Amino acid sequence: MVVVGLSVAGLACFDPSDRYSLEVVLNKPGIKYNLDILDRVPGVIADRVGKTYVWRSHVAPEDVIVVLSLQPVSFKPDAEEYVSIRIEGKTILVEETVRIYTIKAEVSSKLDYKKIVDRLERSNWSINIEENNGYAKAIIQKDINDIELTGNMMITYRGNKTTIYLSIKTADNVNDEIVLDELRKTLNNTVNTTTIDFKANTIVEDYVKPSPNITEELLKKALKYELKWLTMIGVIKGLTSNDIDVIIKTVREGMAGWNSRLIYFKGEWKPYYEVVKEIPEGTLIKTTAKCMWDYKAEDLPLTPPPENITVVAIGSGGTSSTPIFTRENTTVTSDNVSIIQETITLKPATSQVVDEDKQDTWVLGDSIVLAVILALTIISGYMVIHRK
Repeated sequence: MVVVGLSVAGLACFDPSDRYSLEVVLNKPGIKYNLDILDRVPGVIADRVGKTYVWRSHVAPEDVIVVLSLQPVSFKPDAEEYVSIRIEGKTILVEETVRIYTIKAEVSSKLDYKKIVDRLERSNWSINIEENNGYAKAIIQKDINDIELTGNMMITYRGNKTTIYLSIKTADNVNDEIVLDELRKTLNNTVNTTTIDFKANTIVEDYVKPSPNITEELLKKALKYELKWLTMIGVIKGLTSNDIDVIIKTVREGMAGWNSRLIYFKGEWKPYYEVVKEIPEGTLIKTTAKCMWDYKAEDLPLTPPPENITVVAIGSGGTSSTPIFTRENTTVTSDNVSIIQETITLKPATSQVVDEDKQDTWVLGDSIVLAVILALTIISGYMVIHRK
């Protein structure tokens, strides 16, 4: 399942597939883009209204999807938008019966969330936390007696009062007393309070998990390839090989979504949540509203876009009743990979008027042009990639 149709208003969401994705915003000064090129590439699904493009990765087309969108790095009015590349691994929808424990603990003093985290870690909890003005949220995990406890923690402040909310999930066949006793001891050691409310419920829930083939190494390989491919075909300009190497070295599985995507800041590529406080009107999101729509991967074309075809549209004002095209083969070498690249130059049919001042505008004359493009796409599938 692929998230499509992003906008500034629609960014305030959490997508469960973020945990199995990589995402980088190319906001480094000097990087430019030309999305019109993607409109000409077979195999790419375009949502021009949402400024989003989706295609199957060249690296693992059955398991990895690429989502290109335009995103700002703040909620500042009229904030500049940059190209974002998201590599999303295939996920599997799983139905499971689980036991959910919800806990609320209150303390009549203001506790630094870092002290709370420190005490939890001393009790052998694993914690991944993000802090924003007025609250902190975290994913926590611990194993006790072969029972895996995973869940979310929220720490809020109001005046001098601190409130901790926990939602802990485990298998539905565990002993409640074992779990509740562990949670009581953890909270008492952490916040030293007796004002604790517990609730337990059994529910059937749906959740996503990665396909067995999805690994961080595969996602990184796909990101590196797609960045180079987008640069080669001219969609992205100004992104250097060194930039790509640093991005791949820095990014980790789960660095995706508004809060965790990789951005460029003060000479380094960093997760957004690490630098958000230094960005004017930078914001970490906390809503879980469903403000995106999904594009099913199975609805995408079965194959990725051609790797070795460049389509160039020219405006000539010609009078031919059929499209005219010329073909030229060149060899492009990058990182010890030689690609025979076929350049196809099309002149639109006379059923469309071409503005000579807009020679890079793609114009489709009629269904004949579409048929020619489809035929050329099939031909390009027989191109050979030579690896040195």
